[in-house]
Amino acid sequence: MGIVPETEADVSPRFVISDALLNHVAELCTAFEHVNPIGEKHRRYSDLFDGKNWKAIRDAMIDTGLIEQVSKASKGPRQQFYRKQFVPADLMASLYKTSRAAAMDMDAFWQALSGNSE
Repeated sequence: MGIVPETEADVSPRFVISDALLNHVAELCTAFEHVNPIGEKHRRYSDLFDGKNWKAIRDAMIDTGLIEQVSKASKGPRQQFYRKQFVPADLMASLYKTSRAAAMDMDAFWQALSGNSE
């Protein structure tokens, strides 16, 4: 995501998130930079919508209002689409420091994920 902490104090994350979850969130943010909304069966990003990491991320993002889930028809059968309601760079930066951009919903998201870290 290109986010570099500004000072040594900013290097440590404010929440303990497993590497697997953190990498998944970073990949999802990158995908949202290119496509919004993203369908679960997107030809390039469909692998992001599988597995237990996705379930934990999806639930936390929906619960905190960071994404909106919409079911709609596509070229095939209906599928789930996810529309981001956040700025990806702000979400990733909020893991390391508080700011006006790091709204309470972002903190709540990271807090929910920290409970899912192994």
